[in-house]
Amino acid sequence: MKKFAKPWQGMESAPHDRPILAFVDDSSAPYEEESGILTVYRAHTEAFGGATTGFHIIRWGGEYDGGEDEGYCHIPDWWFVDDGGDFETPAYPICWMSIPDVYKGVGQ
Repeated sequence: MKKFAKPWQGMESAPHDRPILAFVDDSSAPYEEESGILTVYRAHTEAFGGATTGFHIIRWGGEYDGGEDEGYCHIPDWWFVDDGGDFETPAYPICWMSIPDVYKGVGQ
């Protein structure tokens, strides 16, 4: 497990029920699992592209089930930039921290 300076934490401890501030680094994301299938992150980026490297407010979600007319596929939830949209910009976060209370709700 990587160590981060406080208040930053590793993604394994990130909550999935609220937006968080994260450092995102697309270049550190693996492309395929050892089995040869795309990682969940890369499956989402194939359709939408990914977030730029840097700090972003992100949230968990975006599960996708393709219909028969699209060739059925299931892509599980993942981290996405919280831009008020519908899970359109996947992000590969490497560390996170809580959003300070003073910033919560700004721009909404």
